[in-house]
Amino acid sequence: MGQSQHIGIPKARDARGQIFDRAAIDEAPAPFVKPLQCGACSVPVFPVRGSTRRDGTSVVPYPRLQARAEHDHDPDCAYHFDARVGDITTEHRAEIDREGDTYLLTLRDPSSVAAPSGQAGAEEDGRVTRLDVHPSNSPSLQRTIQAAASIARLLRHFGEDPAAQARFQATYGGRRIAWSEFFFDTELDTEKLAQRLTSPSQYPIAVAGVIDHAGPFRDGTGRALILKTRRGAKSPDGRWVNAVLRASQPEHLGYQNGHSVIGYGVWKLFPVSPVGSPRVEAQLWCDFGSATTTLKA
Repeated sequence: MGQSQHIGIPKARDARGQIFDRAAIDEAPAPFVKPLQCGACSVPVFPVRGSTRRDGTSVVPYPRLQARAEHDHDPDCAYHFDARVGDITTEHRAEIDREGDTYLLTLRDPSSVAAPSGQAGAEEDGRVTRLDVHPSNSPSLQRTIQAAASIARLLRHFGEDPAAQARFQATYGGRRIAWSEFFFDTELDTEKLAQRLTSPSQYPIAVAGVIDHAGPFRDGTGRALILKTRRGAKSPDGRWVNAVLRASQPEHLGYQNGHSVIGYGVWKLFPVSPVGSPRVEAQLWCDFGSATTTLKA
């Protein structure tokens, strides 16, 4: 599976030196002037319009390399997909394996992490979750979420190209999991997240979102991070869906409003009090058996 055939370049530069997103390729009249180059290096590209395959799947518009055998990206080009994936697999070689053109992220078992010993923040409890606090002494779950975050950043950089996303899978207990069934964005995938959490087959997942509100529980203890979700999103039984990170020890969730965060672990769907509330909460408790980090660019 070659990059030039399947994974689109996010941006191109036209003959006037102007940068265009891939969506401009489907505009009429075209807002760019040919010839085109990659938006991050000088390799020549040509526009491929969006289309629908015979099986019904959609192909997004994208700039494509003219002839990779003759013209390839500069090695340090930000849009050289294979090279950038190579950077990630080198950095996270213990967490990511390669099988042909597929990259496999090994998911660590959250139940293997011991519960806290009672001393808040003690490294021995296996639950120091802030990667930006103790990155050199991260436990296994933190290594998993750090690798997942790197992949998520790469996919965002490539505009969530479906072909790029298809190159990644997660593995857990001998099972292969599509990236779209492992990694969820609370604003884009709210209903899909709720549906995943109602499935009888559960496994640890990563959920990313922007913090809409950070503060203590209603009784003044602990800390909760309410993530932004798509307005109107509902669970399979028709209730509104919230996504929340919770911790009884506030120092485990020291993020603030506006931060983009990821929570990895066994997420669950709970009804919101009082009984009969029209809302459910996709939640992850972050005191142990989980990991969090920021999704920085």
